[in-house]
Amino acid sequence: MLLGEDILPDLLLESLKGFIKGENNLQQRRIQLSDGLCLVQLAPNHTQQYKLTKWNAVWIQQLKVSGTWKNRRSKDNQRVNKYIAEDLFPNLAALEIIVSYETPGVLVGHGLLLNSRLIITAASSFSLDILSVGYYTSLYKPISGSLKRFKNWNNKTRLCTFKLHPKYDRTTNAYNFALVFFKNDVISPDKIRNVTFAKQGQTFNGPCKYQSWGKLDLLHGIYSYSDDLMEAKLKILPSHECAAAGFPSTHICTPPVLCGFQDSGAPLVCSDNNAEYIVGLSSHYNMNYDDPIMCGGNVLSSFTSVTAIDWDWVDTSIQKYLEACQVR
Repeated sequence: MLLGEDILPDLLLESLKGFIKGENNLQQRRIQLSDGLCLVQLAPNHTQQYKLTKWNAVWIQQLKVSGTWKNRRSKDNQRVNKYIAEDLFPNLAALEIIVSYETPGVLVGHGLLLNSRLIITAASSFSLDILSVGYYTSLYKPISGSLKRFKNWNNKTRLCTFKLHPKYDRTTNAYNFALVFFKNDVISPDKIRNVTFAKQGQTFNGPCKYQSWGKLDLLHGIYSYSDDLMEAKLKILPSHECAAAGFPSTHICTPPVLCGFQDSGAPLVCSDNNAEYIVGLSSHYNMNYDDPIMCGGNVLSSFTSVTAIDWDWVDTSIQKYLEACQVR
């Protein structure tokens, strides 16, 4: 895997013009990425397979029809409607890879600022292979304090290091947390707001809210990550439904709302006695790669419960890396 589940296909679609005739007929994108391969649907019954050998220039070396597309959806779950957010959740952030300062960046994932230089996010948003190369870490830029994503990144700071939760499981996405440290302030420290994290055993019966720049259907099945911050009202489903859907015990589930593998790391906020709590960070939905469809179809969305964070790990990491990363 190169840049993480959804990054190369985003770059690919932005650069398809000039490479593929009839790109306006695209009906789906981002199906699967493995060893540089991604699948893009060009017609209802065919899929195109591309071999990418130089991601940052998006060179397409191979092109072939690779199979039949079956559009199978679960009818059990209705996708949640999204609307444009009017207010920004406290400390909400996002991460982008900036290939060119003249074009929109490529969304990596979302997160929550714990302080002005530290974001807690989803570990699944990161590829260990690509971030082991120092050059690529310089391309990661944070976004915060804006309802718009495009060209609102902070170019004055640079990713210093990131640490995955010690119990993170890449297979199941259990304990899907990561800490991302920056060398300079992502936002001014006086703009960090106090937020409250839900505690073990706390229950939320009322509607919850979720904000992200997840994928939207822009035109006849052409999907792209949104420029406008989108919001949705959600309910938390019973734990037995989450377990039956195959999610780990560290997760809570909602009706389908996530779309795109970088629609991750953003907080699920619920209210209790007129107080708002961070209940989880968006994690993933289960894709059927033998029969893939955009957004996983109508499968449940999962969030890693904040009760699984392990605050001792957070505190130890802050002591070890926050001051060491700071630019003097």
